Amino acid sequence: MGWIVRVAGLACVLALAACGSAPAAPPPPPPVDPNLQVTPGESSGPIRITFVSATVTPGSTVSGCGPLIGGCAGRVRMTLQLNPPSDGPVLYVRIYLFATNQQACLSGQIDPFSVRAGVSQNVDVTLDTADQCGTPTSIANMAAVVEGPVQVASRQTWSLHYVFAP
Repeated sequence: MGWIVRVAGLACVLALAACGSAPAAPPPPPPVDPNLQVTPGESSGPIRITFVSATVTPGSTVSGCGPLIGGCAGRVRMTLQLNPPSDGPVLYVRIYLFATNQQACLSGQIDPFSVRAGVSQNVDVTLDTADQCGTPTSIANMAAVVEGPVQVASRQTWSLHYVFAP
């Protein structure tokens, strides 16, 4: 008779576990580190410029630069997407990385090409030109300029974070 009570008790425990309790809520997503974000800022002009990716992920520390950021020129490459509303010639696309003191420390540009209305186009820009920024330096902002006639001339800024170290 004792085994019947134990089996009945186990059945009640299993029934309560299976039927009497709600499933556990999924855990909340982990907080996102703001240093890993690329947040759009001000924009102007007809072409919508969107950040796609970077070969050195924003939020990273880029080390081995030496005493000046120029030692890391060419190590960061950005991919942007251009969404033009009209056709036109682009003289260049230039990207700048600005330090927290607003000095443009790294930049890069690509050669002329044409855009077509309604056709998205990705462009890759290697930041291979450096100003005299010492290291370590923290980067806080990025700007992209699409230069050309009025139907394509555009600008977009982002906040982002990099540290360039000796």
